[in-house]
Amino acid sequence: MIHTYWIALAWLLGLLLQFSMWGWLFPPVLATAMVLQHRHNLRLVRTLLLAGLAGLFAWGYAQIRHPLAPAGDISIHAPQANVTVVARVESLPRQTNALRQNIWVSTQKYGAENVSSIEASGKLYVTYNASPSNADSAQSEGDHIPELLPGQVVELHGYLYEPTGADNPGGLDFRDYLARKGAFAGLSAKDIAVLDPTTRWGGWMLRHRIVS
Repeated sequence: MIHTYWIALAWLLGLLLQFSMWGWLFPPVLATAMVLQHRHNLRLVRTLLLAGLAGLFAWGYAQIRHPLAPAGDISIHAPQANVTVVARVESLPRQTNALRQNIWVSTQKYGAENVSSIEASGKLYVTYNASPSNADSAQSEGDHIPELLPGQVVELHGYLYEPTGADNPGGLDFRDYLARKGAFAGLSAKDIAVLDPTTRWGGWMLRHRIVS
């Protein structure tokens, strides 16, 4: 029974260490140190090794169930209005339920009012209107959002926000949805400019040709 407690404690330790990027190392290292001290007790050695693995798997399980934003992720700046983000497009545009377009991008730089542009990282969920609304119909054709394709480097202007959780039990947890995709913030873009039109090869080309 005592040996089972060791494994249970290691599992709990792994869960508690989920907030540390290097937390996965602690249970195996601790177990190895204890094995060296009790190497003559083969039964205890086997239990300690199992406990180290249990702590390691617990940390991994917690990361999958409740992903955390890595250090330097662009989400640390949210919420913030009137931001400028330079990023690389990672997906073809898709229409949302709100009749807007959405893409995934990989952030490269971040800037805001009275804040110089700085290096940034992290995946970002971007939504935008593909064409101007009636209120903006006076805009010229050049003001329309350009066609966005994977590989392009774009400059985005808009509102950086924190995703919300489910409003009702069983409802869509948007924050959890983005986290499982590796993103921890969203951007509602007003303007998008293509800085580098170079695209990259991929399966998206076939899908894009079929849709077109």
